[in-house]
Amino acid sequence: QHMKTQRLFSSTHFYQITKLTMTLSLFFSHFLYAQTASQEVSFTISNSSLSSKHISFKSYNPVSHKTSGYGYQLNGLSSHAVSLPTPVRVYLIEGNKQVLFAYITEKDAGKAFSVTQQYPVSAEELQQVSNDEANEAKVAAQQQKKNPSIEQLAAEKGLKLITVQIKSSSFFPHKLHVRYQLPWETRKSQTGFSISMSKYSTSQTLRLPIGTKVYQCSDMFWSNETTFTEKLLLTLN
Repeated sequence: QHMKTQRLFSSTHFYQITKLTMTLSLFFSHFLYAQTASQEVSFTISNSSLSSKHISFKSYNPVSHKTSGYGYQLNGLSSHAVSLPTPVRVYLIEGNKQVLFAYITEKDAGKAFSVTQQYPVSAEELQQVSNDEANEAKVAAQQQKKNPSIEQLAAEKGLKLITVQIKSSSFFPHKLHVRYQLPWETRKSQTGFSISMSKYSTSQTLRLPIGTKVYQCSDMFWSNETTFTEKLLLTLN
């Protein structure tokens, strides 16, 4: 009888330890996920000047090795709401250069930032910016090997590249959807850009190979759920 009781106690004790181990394992898994999963931060970028500004938002995830973000043409006397995983790097694009003017973290949630100001970035944050930019460059180089750029493919096919500038003749800002069909593409492409432009906006510059057809579209040409019309703007010869 004593032996049976002891054996039952041992079995129950083992179960309790196993259950505790599983609980601790789940706790630490959740803790590690919380440490690595980036929270989104919402903020606003404003432009109090009369001229439009080209802005880039970037957020690098060290776990997935992917960058979230996009470019945006912010017209004069306007603002733009942003929500991206932290931390967010905000750049002003000036020609072929980009200048970091704000580094957004959780503590900046709900704040407004102006493109006419430069915001202080700590030494630690600058180091993180440098690390993220280096990692993004490494990932981009790896992707370029798998998916050659337009310039690389054009060089392989012996096609000359032509610089094209897209401008708007409208006095008022409007959404411009531009799609281009590269000469070696057999299916209808979803390559191009969508941007808010006016007569006073900076022109959009492209480097495309001879034989490319450039179209102006009525709506989001990259969406399979969107019906749109388009007209041929030019064929590069």
